[in-house]
Amino acid sequence: MVINACKDKTKDIVEKCGIRTIEENTKWISYARETWLEKTNGEIILWIDADTKVKKSWIDEHIKYYKDSEVWWVAL
Repeated sequence: MVINACKDKTKDIVEKCGIRTIEENTKWISYARETWLEKTNGEIILWIDADTKVKKSWIDEHIKYYKDSEVWWVAL
């Protein structure tokens, strides 16, 4: 998770849940996303914003599209 110029306790909360954080001090979503892409090496990256609520099945709904190796972007 990228902590983007955050001044509250978000970092402490997510780290207590075992989630690794990366800090990006330049405030704007594009900087946070670019930092994440530079610092990670996953094959599949799913984006959500902090104010987004997703269903528990959100990941499963996306993963099914990646069985086709030609897929490089999915927007639901």
